[in-house]
Amino acid sequence: MTKNKSTQSDTSEQAEAELRDLIGGSALGAASSIPLGLVADSLGGVGFFPIEGVVRYIAGNSDTLGELGYTLRRQRAGKSTGVAWNYVKGELIGTAVGPILLILFHTVGVSWGINPYGTWGVIMAAAFAHSDNLGGMIADLSRRFHEEGGYRGFYSFICSPYMQGNALFILLSVVLSTYIRINGFEPRANFLAGIEGTLMGFSDSLGAGLYAQLVHRLKRRRASK
Repeated sequence: MTKNKSTQSDTSEQAEAELRDLIGGSALGAASSIPLGLVADSLGGVGFFPIEGVVRYIAGNSDTLGELGYTLRRQRAGKSTGVAWNYVKGELIGTAVGPILLILFHTVGVSWGINPYGTWGVIMAAAFAHSDNLGGMIADLSRRFHEEGGYRGFYSFICSPYMQGNALFILLSVVLSTYIRINGFEPRANFLAGIEGTLMGFSDSLGAGLYAQLVHRLKRRRASK
């Protein structure tokens, strides 16, 4: 029984290590959306929502592409990647949500009197920034259900520092963005959409990774005492 618990603990730590190392992705890729938006604006692209979609997609999902690259490097190094691959695949599926909501907000939403650049537009901005991580979280929860069963899987999910960090920074990002928009910020220019998208999109992966690393170090320090 003790041996089984030890094996389960080792397996769980290996899984958490794969998630913990998914830290950040590509900051340079995300930040490239800002000059891209500036160029688009100078060419008359302000208010042209397909361009905004490209800018927001790059800003919000470069972290996922960076994490995909990390997973490939880890695989080439002969390390375990099953948990990371599962998470990244969920992220890649999640990236489809932002473009869908962009089209809906700028067509059906506008006809209903919704301002895509106002407070309600935070939903669309958050989809570009966070639907990748939410997709990864759903995929990871599904994996845990399959491997550990319903209750144990859910419990290990909510106890995962990486998942806790994801939830925390997504919530902070949405709350802050909503507050800023309530106070009059309207990112109609693609340049502003790039800034907003980069700050929102990079906060979750980077924040989750740093949070998970911090919790891991604190646990190791406590165990060594």
